[in-house]
Amino acid sequence: NIGNHMAEHYNYMTNSSQPQSQQYPQPQRPSSSTRQPSQSSAATPLRPRIGCCIVAPTGLYMVYCKKSQDTNNNNDTDNTNDFELALTVMSDVMEDPFCPLPTDTWTFDMGTDTGVRQYNQVMSKMYDLVQPLLPPKSKKKKSHAPPSAGGAAMAMLANALEHTGGKATYITHTRPTQGIGSIRDREQKSMTIYTKSNRERELYTPLQWLQDNSVHPDPSAAAFYSSLGNQCVEHRVSLHVCMVTPAEPSTFLDIATLSEVCRVTGGKLHWIRGNARWPEQLQEELLRHALDVGSGSDAIFKVRCSEGWQVKSYMTASGHTVQNALGESSELELSSVDANFCVGVELEHRVGGMPKAVDHAYFQSALLYTTSTGKRRLRVSTLGVRASVDAAQIFRSADFSAITSMLTRRAIAHVWKKRPEEDHGRVLEGARNDVRERCVKILSNYRLYTSAKNSPPGQLILPETLQLLPLYCMSLFKSAMFRPSLPKRESGVRVNHPSPNGDERAYSLHHGAGIHPALSLLQVHPNIFSISDATSNKDGVGDWHIPSLEDRPTTAIEMAAHHPFIKMPRSIQPSITLLEEDGIYLMDDGFTIIVCVGQNASDEATQELLEQDELGNVTVSPHTDYGQHVLRLVWQMRTYCSIGSGSESSALRPTYPPIITVFSGNEKQDTYYKELVLNAMVHDSTTDEDDYVEFLCSLHRQIRDIVSEQK
Repeated sequence: NIGNHMAEHYNYMTNSSQPQSQQYPQPQRPSSSTRQPSQSSAATPLRPRIGCCIVAPTGLYMVYCKKSQDTNNNNDTDNTNDFELALTVMSDVMEDPFCPLPTDTWTFDMGTDTGVRQYNQVMSKMYDLVQPLLPPKSKKKKSHAPPSAGGAAMAMLANALEHTGGKATYITHTRPTQGIGSIRDREQKSMTIYTKSNRERELYTPLQWLQDNSVHPDPSAAAFYSSLGNQCVEHRVSLHVCMVTPAEPSTFLDIATLSEVCRVTGGKLHWIRGNARWPEQLQEELLRHALDVGSGSDAIFKVRCSEGWQVKSYMTASGHTVQNALGESSELELSSVDANFCVGVELEHRVGGMPKAVDHAYFQSALLYTTSTGKRRLRVSTLGVRASVDAAQIFRSADFSAITSMLTRRAIAHVWKKRPEEDHGRVLEGARNDVRERCVKILSNYRLYTSAKNSPPGQLILPETLQLLPLYCMSLFKSAMFRPSLPKRESGVRVNHPSPNGDERAYSLHHGAGIHPALSLLQVHPNIFSISDATSNKDGVGDWHIPSLEDRPTTAIEMAAHHPFIKMPRSIQPSITLLEEDGIYLMDDGFTIIVCVGQNASDEATQELLEQDELGNVTVSPHTDYGQHVLRLVWQMRTYCSIGSGSESSALRPTYPPIITVFSGNEKQDTYYKELVLNAMVHDSTTDEDDYVEFLCSLHRQIRDIVSEQK
């Protein structure tokens, strides 16, 4: 299916921009010693190619098409029947894995029908050819991780793309456990490690960052993945990782170490868990990688400021800051960028500030990168901002999404910049306190320097543009990024497993560090919709709507907004008290779309909404009016904040959100229900944080104390 999707996509691009008979030579990357991109204006696009191989503890297996000996005299090179399947095995997964075949031998040209047919033929027969050579599965139930030569797989992918650059995706179900790059189990499914704060911090800290630690838990793995990341950056290889596991993995995955490889190389990290329809989600994630033709490599990002301003720091999930760069400001070096890449830039006043005669400040960003066609391009954006000494104007023009995104990135940087041996509890508490102090400072300044200073002191006054700032801060504290793994001992609450565990916190921190402003609130505060009476169709909810404009749209912004959309129902607050036992709800936490069925929901509604597929998995039925209505709502949620005219593949979401059905009161899903639903009820109090009303009261007391001191 992926091959057919790619062929359709790239054939459309070829037909619309290039003659069908155009030939696309494959340029070779310049020597790594020069590190100078090609400046030739005659550079022609690369043909998109895709290949697949299997890496097992017994070796690397590559299935490819070779010319059949019986058809050597046949001049018809476009006939798939003229080729036969061949298998190559590279058995070294322990010391020095490499790609045994040229890249163009085991990858296929997806711009031609022949390439697509050969690819589909290989994919359909690959496992049948390789399976007899794999070691037999053990019938004994094992508690430890199954053998995985993941380190060898990633090293081979980096070696295969050494001369051309490109994207490589490693699909696995566990951490590398055998051969080169094997990673030790630092968790061992023990609750004891979570009661020792300094030990817990190691679980969500990449091994690459622990190399200076005197007692390193796994020095050989740290050295291997550090070297692998540098090698990929040097050869323009973006390494993606797709982890597919059950809802409760049987072993430690070390998401932190694998996420650091993705971060350094500009790749994506996806964790597909607890989803019976995981093949669909995996296909969508792979398509995103394969069809992302708008990406670039060897990128340098720089920001210049007008007089009185300077760049303080770059806040981004990827890249390397170069301080001694050309000009006065630092540069950000990136191995790869794409259309969804987002970087935060922290600015500060120079000594003396802006000249008094100047009423505007100007900022200019420049992104120098190499396209997939081998061309070097420069994208420049300039922003002019009116200066003001009126604090009220500053608050009226505040961008809530940008502020919350920067708060999240700063809090994560606070966690990451601390030394690994520092106490885990104090590090998280320090990050939460930093966010809280900045929130209090923003709101107290509004009370001191605007007309709000005349309001009664017992009244909490919030800026119109920042009404949701306290809600965001409280939700951030209760997210998997910053909430404690275990409840406080004095609370008396006993749990059987940590929430979040080390892998879950590492995954949340990885995506939070690069969060787009449009999604900053959704990642910590879920959207919940009641769909119990969805078929009543009140106010056109669930139907297609076309926005009306008095005049025909002319600007790019108007054209982007003038497309059909699905009208969503009114959302409800994420509080367990608002979820009725006989209700059915649709919840979106940014990573997963959850259909939550109440314990006393009517059998008639449940049977009309849900059905079992051929594998016995419960899914939303596309064959009933109720199911189609809900699927339309899901489509709109998946295209939330999408680029262009509402395309799921162009959405700004970090992952493709699957639909997971959860039943309240189901003993088999009790743990899963608590993880997905109860932890998302951020308006309720926990053993560590207050509910929203109490949080606002405590925030108001801090603001009132600061205001009284200033007066």
